[in-house]
Amino acid sequence: MIKFNYVGSKYRILDFIIPEIWPAKTLVDPFCGTCSVSYEAKKLGIHVVSGDNLLYPYMTAKAIVENNNHFLDDGDIQFLLSQKSTGRAFDIYGGIYLTREVWDVIEAIRNGIEHITEEKKALALMALCATTIYAHSSFGTFACKTNFYDGRHLVYTREQAIGAFIKKCKQINSVVCEGSGVAVYGDAIETIKNNRADVLYLDPPYVTMLSNTNYYKSYHLLENIIQNFKLELNNNSRLKIPIKKQKVVGRSNIHKFLCDIISSAINYKKILLSYNENGIPCIDEMVSIFRNLGWNVTIKKKDILYYRTKNSKSKTGTELLYIATRA
Repeated sequence: MIKFNYVGSKYRILDFIIPEIWPAKTLVDPFCGTCSVSYEAKKLGIHVVSGDNLLYPYMTAKAIVENNNHFLDDGDIQFLLSQKSTGRAFDIYGGIYLTREVWDVIEAIRNGIEHITEEKKALALMALCATTIYAHSSFGTFACKTNFYDGRHLVYTREQAIGAFIKKCKQINSVVCEGSGVAVYGDAIETIKNNRADVLYLDPPYVTMLSNTNYYKSYHLLENIIQNFKLELNNNSRLKIPIKKQKVVGRSNIHKFLCDIISSAINYKKILLSYNENGIPCIDEMVSIFRNLGWNVTIKKKDILYYRTKNSKSKTGTELLYIATRA
């Protein structure tokens, strides 16, 4: 598996999670993110339903979980790189996040994706989004206003952007494998209710006393790229965030959110829930939620290094895995 920068990715702790799934035959992963868990399960021969309510995770699931035998060949890549930009992306975002040269490459590739085969579009969109994350910053999010002079960027020029896209295409091609998987776009609870499996793996947004994890705010730019820069933007936001009326999960509603999710899991024999030791609800409260809804639960813990940079201290924490079975 290759690593794609994404808040909450379980890439670093697959050896902590996967042994609790194996030897299941079926898995539902309704908060799939960059599909680290879904993809590893697929490689083990498990049938996976991989879903999310954001487009980048959904396209990732289509590209490497649902897709078994389609690749971006050299002709596809050269076609995408031969397209022209209208300047629309730069007109929208200006100097935020990327230089004009890089914006023009991103938009031109996106225009070209409209003209390749349906089977390859998810691969190309995944590569383009991964390129955009890489080009913007090593942390991968788009939650703060930055310009291309802040010293954090890895890609400034047209040539660098083209090289990054080619590299991402090859990386994604390298992980396409045979297996059984389905990608689902939509609400997690609906995905849970509409499917059944031996194991339900849950990796919901983490909420702490200090912050809420708002993936839409962090990755709004990728949503707009995937929709070819056609989303209606909130003109009152300096971050150019598309208008979305979906309710954010936060401190006020996290308990109800988790109760609703676990209550909906009537088609499953086992639930695995990833969370952070500092999260809300606390450990005792989370255990009570499971037990009150008819589940026995045990907990595994693992210390994790979330990131390391040259200019800041490493961020570490403790990941929890709640392992629930029917009482």
